[in-house]
Amino acid sequence: MSSREREGWHPGDTGARARQPGPVSAFSSPRPSSMNASVLLLCEAPFCCQFMEFANAVAAKADRLRSWQKAVFYCGMAVVPIVISLTLTTLLGNAIAFATGVLYGLSALGKKGDAISYARIQQQRQQVDEEKLTDALEGEL
Repeated sequence: MSSREREGWHPGDTGARARQPGPVSAFSSPRPSSMNASVLLLCEAPFCCQFMEFANAVAAKADRLRSWQKAVFYCGMAVVPIVISLTLTTLLGNAIAFATGVLYGLSALGKKGDAISYARIQQQRQQVDEEKLTDALEGEL
C-alpha cells in the first residue's frame, strides 16, 4: 500500500476532493431556504410550475386554507432557516415568505371599520353611559 492510498487517495481519483462540511449552519441553511422558495412558488403561482403534474392539486389545497392558516404556515416556514443560521443573506432570502405570511395575517384580521360606523358605536356607548348616570342620580333622590 502506497503512502497516497494510506492518505485516502485511490488510483481512480481525479484529484478533486469532496467538499468538507463546515459548521452545520453554513451548509444546511440554503436547503430550507430553497425549499421555502419552491413551496411558495408552487402554492402561490402554480402557472410557473406547469411542467409538474401535481402543481394544480397543491395550489387547490393551498387555496382551501383560511388566511390565518396560510399566515402561520408561511411565517413558520420562513423562520426555520433563520433559526438555523442567522445571517443577512438568510434574512433577506426568507423575507418574501415572511412578508407573504404577514399579508395573509393582515387579511385574516379583516377590513378596517369605516368612520361612520365607529361614530355610531361611540354615540350608542355615550347614550348608555348617560342613561346609567341619570338612573343613578334618580335613585339617590
